[in-house]
Amino acid sequence: MKNFFKRAGLFAVANALLIGLLALVTKLTLDTCIILSCIFFCFIGLPYEFYLAHKEERRPDIGEGWGAAVFGTLVIAFIIYGIYLLF
Repeated sequence: MKNFFKRAGLFAVANALLIGLLALVTKLTLDTCIILSCIFFCFIGLPYEFYLAHKEERRPDIGEGWGAAVFGTLVIAFIIYGIYLLF
C-alpha cells in the first residue's frame, strides 16, 4: 500500500505541474487544461505500470499501479478545480 500512495503522489504532482503549464502557455480555459491533463495522465498511468513491472521484474498490478495513477490525477484535479470555483 505504500507504493500506492507514493505513486498517487507522483502523478498528483505531475498533473498539477502540467495543469499549471497548460494554463500559462496556452490560451485554453482552466477547465479545459484540467480535463486535458487528467486524460493524459490517466492514459500514461497504464504503460507506466507495465514499465515499472518490467523494470522491477514482477507482474503488473493494475489495481495498485494504474489505480494509484488515476486516483492521484483525479484528486489533484478536484482540489485545483475546487480552488478555481472558490475564486
